[in-house]
Amino acid sequence: MAPIRSSLSRSVSKLLGVFKVTDLSLRGNVQTSRSTRFDASGGTKITSGSDVYHVFTSDSPFVVTIGGQADILLVAGGGGSSTSLASGGGAGGAVHVTDATLSNGVIYDVVVGAGGAERNTPAPNSGTGNSGSNSTFTHPGDSTVLTALGGGYGASYNQSNAANGGCGGGKEISEDPGGLGQQPSQSQPFHTSHGGTLNQYGSNGNLATSPSGNFGGGGGGTGGGGGTSVTGGNAQPFSDFPAPVLAPAIPSPTRTRWTSEVGPTGLFGGGGGGGARDSHTAGKGGTGGGGDGYNVSPQESSDGAEYTGGGGGSGSYPYGSGENGAGGKGIVIIKYVDPSHV
Repeated sequence: MAPIRSSLSRSVSKLLGVFKVTDLSLRGNVQTSRSTRFDASGGTKITSGSDVYHVFTSDSPFVVTIGGQADILLVAGGGGSSTSLASGGGAGGAVHVTDATLSNGVIYDVVVGAGGAERNTPAPNSGTGNSGSNSTFTHPGDSTVLTALGGGYGASYNQSNAANGGCGGGKEISEDPGGLGQQPSQSQPFHTSHGGTLNQYGSNGNLATSPSGNFGGGGGGTGGGGGTSVTGGNAQPFSDFPAPVLAPAIPSPTRTRWTSEVGPTGLFGGGGGGGARDSHTAGKGGTGGGGDGYNVSPQESSDGAEYTGGGGGSGSYPYGSGENGAGGKGIVIIKYVDPSHV
């Protein structure tokens, strides 16, 4: 199933305030200009040519001294996997806004969603993992906020209890649908628009492959899911947020895996791979940070990659301690142009 998206362009004045520049020519028109210098602080600031990025890997304010237009990427925390021989966690949902208008002298609140913890309970018990936490970008004094929903946890062994979220967790019961991502009742709230274009990304969890009882379904990704596969759904590329440019903002030792997972095309939000029984092969995580199912060879990690919102990979059966994967933490990135570098 293709990711469900929403695009709209409306006034940003209520949520983020409007920053307008008076054209000093004889026309005297009031126009929005991207050539005005944008000055802000918060997160880790990286300059690449004329592009300036603020990368948030933890909660922190974004302080705008001189406002203007900016692009905002929010990725929520990925969902954790459930019991052994279970399904992969769904990736954290993503929200991408282009040409948002941010105001002079405003302090925006940035919250980065944590990944959901795994559940290490042996099959056939049905304890679930935990959904990922939301990432948010909030205007002070306003109830409206940009929100990326945390990924849903994967269903436990022989249960149909996968969670909905930004991306849905997978399911082991092949006749039931996987957890839902981005459905109307679970849609990432945007309230009023940001004056540019807003897109939401998230997919349903995958179903277990046949025969039922030998595999768990992969979690949904921001770029794909909702099918019948033990593999996690792939991530949506965000080409304006490439890993080679942003990697210095990522803490070590996480940076090495993060750079490989995100890559030059900016992949965020891979679903976790499902588990397998006995000699069957577990699923790999989706591109963009999804954790592998436990017995994939070579085994890299069953956790979703930190700061990608990747879903956790499931453990397998027979059960061993520590096999299940936690979801990866999310990330928030703000990008604008500094004309002084043009």
